[in-house]
Amino acid sequence: MNVPAPDASESPQQIIIRLQRKALLGDLAAVLVHEFNNLMTSALARVDFALMTGEEQAARKALETMHKQAHAALQIARKWVDLGQGGAPELTRAPLENALDDALTTLARPLEKDGLELRRDIDGAIELQADGVLLRQFLMNVLHLMRGSRAERGGRLTIEARRDDDARATIALRGYGCGLDAETARTSIAPYLASGADALDAADESTPLELIACRLIAEWHSAALRCEADDDCGVRLIVRWPTA
Repeated sequence: MNVPAPDASESPQQIIIRLQRKALLGDLAAVLVHEFNNLMTSALARVDFALMTGEEQAARKALETMHKQAHAALQIARKWVDLGQGGAPELTRAPLENALDDALTTLARPLEKDGLELRRDIDGAIELQADGVLLRQFLMNVLHLMRGSRAERGGRLTIEARRDDDARATIALRGYGCGLDAETARTSIAPYLASGADALDAADESTPLELIACRLIAEWHSAALRCEADDDCGVRLIVRWPTA
């Protein structure tokens, strides 16, 4: 994927956000190809069987499967194109549920395939003041950090969101048994997010680029991001975001 030359009107923070988005898509490219292969392999197997047998019922089943799998692949591809193009950020009314669905679709590989059970507890009426692309990038980064490079099974990822009384919503993403361990969160991520220094100055070689982008995106939206970690309860990334 080509990286456009920096726009003279872009701030260093915006450049970091844009380049991290490209890096995230590059990081997920192998996952995308693998999922496309899975979708098309099962569909083509149905088509081959229908062509071999010549049965009307087999042909119908093959068409149904091909339609379903091709539609799923097309949805992922469209989300990738949309995210890759980006553009100048603009505040709009962004339903949180829709943004989360878009983030999960763009990640391509379902979290359950990596042993993470996803639980949602979201007030469906929550609309945020947000740029749609940046909000999706923020959610994808958090989900990507939580998923990590897991090998074990039985992890849980819970996403909770409630509207507060001060024109903000509190969104908590809690991972237990996930790719982000409590020790790393406690010693590295929490201090970075709590630092009063500039987001770029506060980072060091151990700070994930996804986290830097998340903090920059949150700050652009006047949102507050923090991290809590507990060996028994797991890791929580909590953001208070302005509502529309």
